[in-house]
Amino acid sequence: MSSTPLESYREEFSDLSTLEEVNQDTHLSRRTKKTPTKKPRMKKTKVRVPFFHHFYLLVFSLIISLFSIVIPFFSNFANGIQTQNLYTGFMITQGQLPYTDLFATGGFLYYLTISFTYLVGSNLWLLPVQILSFYVSGVYLYKIVVSLSQKSVLALSVSSIFYLLNVTLGFGGLYPIQFAFLFFLPAIWFLLNYFKGQAKDEGFILYGILCAFAILFDSRALLFGLIALVVLSSYNLAHRYFARGFYQLLCLIFGLLLVFYTVGFIAFNMQVIVPYLQQTVVYPVTSITNSFETLVYSLGFYLVATLGSGLLLGVLVFPLLLGKGTKNHAIKWVFFLSALFYFILTILTKSFEAYHLLPMIPFGLILTVLFLNRRFEDTSVEEFEHTHHRQHLPNDSDIQGFGAFMLKHFLVPVLVMGYGLGLPVYHYLIDTSLHQEREMIASYIATNTADNDSIYVWDTVATIYQDSQRQSSSHLALPLINTSDAVNQKRLEDELLQNKAHYVVLNNNLELPQLVRNTLEEHYQEVSFENIEHLTVYQLNP
Repeated sequence: MSSTPLESYREEFSDLSTLEEVNQDTHLSRRTKKTPTKKPRMKKTKVRVPFFHHFYLLVFSLIISLFSIVIPFFSNFANGIQTQNLYTGFMITQGQLPYTDLFATGGFLYYLTISFTYLVGSNLWLLPVQILSFYVSGVYLYKIVVSLSQKSVLALSVSSIFYLLNVTLGFGGLYPIQFAFLFFLPAIWFLLNYFKGQAKDEGFILYGILCAFAILFDSRALLFGLIALVVLSSYNLAHRYFARGFYQLLCLIFGLLLVFYTVGFIAFNMQVIVPYLQQTVVYPVTSITNSFETLVYSLGFYLVATLGSGLLLGVLVFPLLLGKGTKNHAIKWVFFLSALFYFILTILTKSFEAYHLLPMIPFGLILTVLFLNRRFEDTSVEEFEHTHHRQHLPNDSDIQGFGAFMLKHFLVPVLVMGYGLGLPVYHYLIDTSLHQEREMIASYIATNTADNDSIYVWDTVATIYQDSQRQSSSHLALPLINTSDAVNQKRLEDELLQNKAHYVVLNNNLELPQLVRNTLEEHYQEVSFENIEHLTVYQLNP
């Protein structure tokens, strides 16, 4: 057999994953190349999502949202941060404010969204918001993968894994970053189109609006925005797009200000701007671990979680994605740096919770599947050279082969996802009696206190606050949330000593600081209950 067909096949097959990429320089005239600040001529390539794939993404979004903790059946599956976020949104409707009356690290628009659902009658209205967020983010993740690989079957697989990771690492939903994905993924899609020469400079106004909304739902989106800005600036400088870069920066700032000024006006009237910045931007940085032992344990835990789920593989093999003949380097650098810095930020936290990995999912997942896609193509070419049976691009059998290839490499992540899904079920089953005790005590407190009376719940979740509809006597509603630094620990102890909650509910399995124990002994008396074993209730002395 002549070598020419084989070389032709290899050339077509190796370019399959980058077929849609447009080299901007090939579209520039000779005069344009001498004036690099002039806009290159764009060749628009539209990525379409088939109707049935839209349907699949919508079904996936609906299914994952049905596991939400706002559904009564799953309410007891909620962890501390989820219940505290719901409690914060509810207390806004009662006249309290996040950041001033309650310590909060979620975005301003995130808590306003939760409070709005309470105002309209039920937090079940959060379900349509979550469905919309998952659906839109799934669609744009699909488009990103198709644009980078030209494989719709790969894009659908990646979107499915994206949903599975969200339902396992973030079981119950309603995390701020999951709402921010609604703006996160479209912003990444715009960047990809720009780096491929398929977006106008004026589009950075919309890009700025998307980034602003993402940040106002979860401040951790700011990290992605800064990384993207650095990569974008480097890209423009390397191509000598000086005037264009300055114009894009002005458009970006204008888009950011359109949102920040509007929301900032509301926040200014509520007088929460300064504490908002302190708690959402400064606190996550200043509260990182300074203990070497904790850091080692955290690194081990999150290494296992990220390697097992496949989120770190693409980061570790990133140099291979920048090999000879590959393109889209700029957007790959955005993915790599974002995944890396989100991972570093995660291991510096003092808690071992899988939901901290949620911001890393889009970036780590895309890098990993791009690497696996490249391996699959290399393997297919090697098989062709060995058999010499095929001379055309992949057909249905190749697609089936890719599915088997993906299943082989994602077997361990599937096991990790199964563990992540089984863990909350296990905790729910062993804490069944504890959930019942919380309901009984919440009912007792609601009956024996006035609406403006305060309580404190020394527990792992905030369900007693929600069920009794009573406010916390401290800015820090739960003792294990946002109290990893000495400042907040001291603040909690001082507020419990000074504010004198009418009732203090103590989870007997949690350790109690000596100062708090002394306060309970001096100023409170224990209330006896029948059939209550896991909780202790203290009432303020008359």
